[in-house]
Amino acid sequence: MVNINNWSEVKKHLHERLLSSEFCNNNFNLLVKVNASADVYRTWYVDLGDKLAPVTYPLLMAWNVSLDDIISAAESNDKGTFSVVNMADVLGIPMCEVPMYIVTNEKGMFGSVGILHPEVQKELNNIFADGYVVLCSSIHEVIVVGGDMNPHDLASMVHSINRSVVNEEDRLSDHVFRIEDSKLSVLV
Repeated sequence: MVNINNWSEVKKHLHERLLSSEFCNNNFNLLVKVNASADVYRTWYVDLGDKLAPVTYPLLMAWNVSLDDIISAAESNDKGTFSVVNMADVLGIPMCEVPMYIVTNEKGMFGSVGILHPEVQKELNNIFADGYVVLCSSIHEVIVVGGDMNPHDLASMVHSINRSVVNEEDRLSDHVFRIEDSKLSVLV
């Protein structure tokens, strides 16, 4: 069992996730807005095996560590766990001529944060030489498509799917994003 008050134990079980601003209502959770115009926050949790414990400001103070320490530990633990998979391969059927890829992690839980990781961005840059956009509908995965599609149509599609298919607590954002300077920023 991990002692939640012991930083040297906790840092091996620390992970990052993205959450919608709709579900960031606890004033104690450690939250970092992805960018000024986004409705998405970076946050961290400790995997205790049988439950997940959010990283809170009181815990940060008790551990006597900085935000950079939290980020570094989570990046180290999460590195290499993300995958970029062609949606046609996932569904087992050929897709339309527009390639779509899913970014998630090996657990299929909180994998949307993979879009912030350099190795994932590098792989996507190799796949989409002319650029890409990110559809952040779920906290568990994001969908990436070529940048030549109409972003307003994509945002409308994401909104519709979020309301009809994605569980409310799993929704991330109705916005369409792009990666600028290795950071997620709102396109529409």
